[in-house]
Amino acid sequence: QNVGEVFDPSIAPILDKAIVTIGNSQVIKFNDKMVSYNTAFRMYLTTKLGNPVYTPETLTKTTMVNFAVKEQGLTSQLLGIVVRKEKPQLEQMKDNLVLTIARNKKVLVDLENDLLRIMFESQVPLLENEELFVTLQTSQRTSLEVKEALATSEVTEKEIDAARSGYVPVAVRASVLFFALNDLSRIDPMYQFSLDAYTDLFTYSI
Repeated sequence: QNVGEVFDPSIAPILDKAIVTIGNSQVIKFNDKMVSYNTAFRMYLTTKLGNPVYTPETLTKTTMVNFAVKEQGLTSQLLGIVVRKEKPQLEQMKDNLVLTIARNKKVLVDLENDLLRIMFESQVPLLENEELFVTLQTSQRTSLEVKEALATSEVTEKEIDAARSGYVPVAVRASVLFFALNDLSRIDPMYQFSLDAYTDLFTYSI
């Protein structure tokens, strides 16, 4: 947690995967001791550095995941904040619609998985499998209903997005301002501030 650009040498054997097999066991050297190694072991290193620079050697031994906010993601987040403040009912409709679409898509996936499971577990010829026949009929009806609901939801979503688009310039301006202010920390660490603090200020200023 909160690692810098140079890792502690003690974790080098783990990064190098210097695993030794002794009999039926796997061991690895850690802090000058040989300890048992579990193949399910995973090590996660996190940093608060905004733009860390690691050596090519380190990058080849690790998988880097950047969770830093991007301009497009922040714009979308700020758009949600301003619309929820100005048009709360509209944003609530948007949230409910997203959940409805996700649920309906999951229903389609579950129907497909049920059919595949029954076909895989069938102990009789497929044409003689009554459970498969009933499930197939039910799936067809449900699938049509869900697809119609999805089509309606997508049309409604476009209408809601069109209504929200009037607030996009506000969100874009605030997003650009955040990244401009964020770069000030390179001049002096005292200029650092959190995204939470910025969004709170943004919400307060609306």
